[in-house]
Amino acid sequence: MSDDGRALTSRLYTASVSARGGRNGTVTSEDGQLSLTLAKPGSRQGTNPEQLLAAGWSACFQSTLVAVARREELPLADSMVTVAVALGRTADDKWGLSAEISVQATGVDDTQLGHLIETAHQDCPFSRMATNGVDVRITATNTSGATT
Repeated sequence: MSDDGRALTSRLYTASVSARGGRNGTVTSEDGQLSLTLAKPGSRQGTNPEQLLAAGWSACFQSTLVAVARREELPLADSMVTVAVALGRTADDKWGLSAEISVQATGVDDTQLGHLIETAHQDCPFSRMATNGVDVRITATNTSGATT
């Protein structure tokens, strides 16, 4: 675990999802609540990882936006958050992602909305992951029984 401010000091919830077959395979959550067929972007044969990231991020950001408005006692009446995640090549010819967050809201003026969006971006765990990175631990288990 890192000590650069990204490591969790406590855990509220842990989601565990397994993938088989890569972008043309399946994903299944440990609790059985999520079971999806995956497909490459644009194929319309299933969900792709970029859609899953955008779905989680938009839901988290919208919840954070509402929580910030409540905490700051601003009259945010209704809001919708859309996250667009793009997959492409980077300048060093590696695969990479970019994202655009779009917020529609009522009940607050433009200055208040801008403040709410900026604060939500600083507080939302998905935004923090995208901006600051995430603490990652990778483990490997050889299930074939072969040894080297």
